[in-house]
Amino acid sequence: MFLPGTSESIERTTYLPLLKAIYLERNWDAVTCLLDNHPATTTVRFMHKGSTILNMVVLTGDLEKIEKLVQIVSTEELGTQDHEGNIALAIAAVLSTTRVAECLITKYQKLITIPDKNGMVPVVKACYYHHKDMTQFLYCQTPIEFLAPESGDHGSLLLHFCLLNKILGKS
Repeated sequence: MFLPGTSESIERTTYLPLLKAIYLERNWDAVTCLLDNHPATTTVRFMHKGSTILNMVVLTGDLEKIEKLVQIVSTEELGTQDHEGNIALAIAAVLSTTRVAECLITKYQKLITIPDKNGMVPVVKACYYHHKDMTQFLYCQTPIEFLAPESGDHGSLLLHFCLLNKILGKS
């Protein structure tokens, strides 16, 4: 169930209370206490997907807690990918939680250009999942030169999914 972290070893007994505090109790005080006592927990990968604590908190959709955690983690940790190459911003794109995406991008703009294992950057992922508002938000945040043909197929993928999912045009 748990995978070793990328930094110091943390006892398994720390993980269960942390997961319980995040998912079952939604107890931010307990999460904060555990993170204060075990700061390396932010780099530990959990479960079979290798999710980070940030990925898991983003899945809850609790903006207040996400904002607090984003303040704690480093910009490098914001870009940590799970085993499928997903970062917290990609999860926010799939869930279409624009405020979460805004919080993440505000701290680390480069997140917008990190692709998953399939080569999909967050704006393409949002479009793939038919999230028009999220696609528009992420498109406005994405450097236009990043979508140019010289930078890879991100722009053509975005256009493909916009046409396929009828995201372009009048509402």
